Amino acid sequence: MKAFLMHIGIQWKLDIRNRNVLLPYYVIPIVFFFVMSSVFNGIMPDYGEVLIPAMICFSITMAAVLGMPIPLHEIYGSDIKKMYYLGRIPLYVPLLVCVATSFVHFLTVSIIIIVFGSLLFDGIIVIGLGQFIMYLIIFIFSSLGLGAIIGVYSKNTSSMVLIGQAIFLPSVLFSGAMFPTEMLPEPMQYITFIFPASLGMKVATQTDNVLIIFIVLLLVSTVCLVFSFRKTMKLPKI
Repeated sequence: MKAFLMHIGIQWKLDIRNRNVLLPYYVIPIVFFFVMSSVFNGIMPDYGEVLIPAMICFSITMAAVLGMPIPLHEIYGSDIKKMYYLGRIPLYVPLLVCVATSFVHFLTVSIIIIVFGSLLFDGIIVIGLGQFIMYLIIFIFSSLGLGAIIGVYSKNTSSMVLIGQAIFLPSVLFSGAMFPTEMLPEPMQYITFIFPASLGMKVATQTDNVLIIFIVLLLVSTVCLVFSFRKTMKLPKI
């Protein structure tokens, strides 16, 4: 356990020092949060009711699908994984460490958004505190699952970036974070439910059918993480 915690600490420092990870984890989401919160608050007086979940949705989705796959691909897409095998370390350990450190990163950014969104932009949480905490944890894990499966299964950097963008853009645009989903055509409103970000926005802003949404998000995270770990166990050792 001591070695595992040390590995998490080392990975956390590597993430902070890696510009390609630091930008989608912290820099871009926080800058976007401050800029867009000011803009949306100025043109939409009621935006404070969705500001906090919308910015959390944007930040975690970006970090998960554009940032998290990078350190995973650097290990599983290169000869670095051989070092783990030679050291008799199971190949699922880097994935487990990345999930743990990314969870801390995502939670940190979420706390920043909650604190400053409340203090500077009059953001409020319209649902109960217990439901919001459950939403945050489950949404983070569903996003971790997406990031894990992209990072582990991508064969090269180009495909990893392409898949990440293909998930990130519609997730943010059609989740309700930028504008109400009711403005979309009715068929499109149903299509948006395939994205965890859309489900996350629903459960963070309403009290109806939240149990069903929680179950779906848990299934998404479980399936993605299970397939990701299975992939790491089947990788050729040398």
